[in-house]
Amino acid sequence: MLEFRVRSTVPPGGLYFYQYKDIKFSNYTLLKLLNDVKVYMNTNKIVIPDNLREIVVDHMCLNLPRGFCRGHTDQPRKKSLTAAMVRDFSKVALGMARYGDDALVTMAEASERAVICANCDENDVSLCMTCKGLRSIARRLVGKRRTSLDRRLGACRVCKCSLGAKVFIRADILAETGPYDYPENCWMNKVSKKKSNKIPF
Repeated sequence: MLEFRVRSTVPPGGLYFYQYKDIKFSNYTLLKLLNDVKVYMNTNKIVIPDNLREIVVDHMCLNLPRGFCRGHTDQPRKKSLTAAMVRDFSKVALGMARYGDDALVTMAEASERAVICANCDENDVSLCMTCKGLRSIARRLVGKRRTSLDRRLGACRVCKCSLGAKVFIRADILAETGPYDYPENCWMNKVSKKKSNKIPF
């Protein structure tokens, strides 16, 4: 199994996270995360493994940037995004935001989107959105707007965008940067694929 190189270190995205089947957990300390998982397992009469910490850390390491963890694994790693990838998309979105407030959706719609994104496998929380300046880019796009799930939104592995900003931007505007192969339950799939003037990456 994989282990953090420095056991007391904080993950790049600031969140500790784990997924048990289709259930996702996240918290700001590893101790609280482990407690959340244990409560869920106890409630659902699931046997708690003795090495739960090692299992959770191994899961995180498979999703974190290479070099953050040590050890050997035969499990496939998720490809982490780089800060440069996300910044590039944000610059494109910033240019598209010339529509002003007309480019943004309501808080209610943004919140519905955020629930979907926060629970999506393509939500990459391994990036440090603050230390890389990515959260400030998102703020430039949508101002002070944020949903209650803002801290759980990282970057989308599919479109390489800052989800904290994306959930507030009109889908038809975002579609100009595609097309992308989004997961089946993604709210972006509701947008018509028949868009012209696609912006290349």
